[in-house]
Amino acid sequence: MTVSPATQAARQWATDHGHPQPDDRMLQAYEDNRPGSIRVPSTTSLGTALREIRHLHGLTLQQLADKTGINLQQLGEYERGRTMPSAVNLLKIIAAYEYKLALVAPQKQSGPNGDVA
Repeated sequence: MTVSPATQAARQWATDHGHPQPDDRMLQAYEDNRPGSIRVPSTTSLGTALREIRHLHGLTLQQLADKTGINLQQLGEYERGRTMPSAVNLLKIIAAYEYKLALVAPQKQSGPNGDVA
């Protein structure tokens, strides 16, 4: 796997803050889908998910900004789907909710014929 500076920064952030290292599957999914690559994920669906998770936790944008150290306006841009969070900022958001990375990493599912969907 080719490791981008963003992935290196994400790994360093996890180490510096006592979080487990992101697994290679999650990092590869990020590398495959980062802006500028061939397959770009829908920023709207990620933004919607980020907003729904924040609401489930009963947090305002300001409270999330305080927990993560990410600028309030930047968090709003993520939720509106206007920009994608960097790997480091995504890790900060995940850590704020005390989620494990495996819960948000895409999972490959086998179909009835054993093919990967």
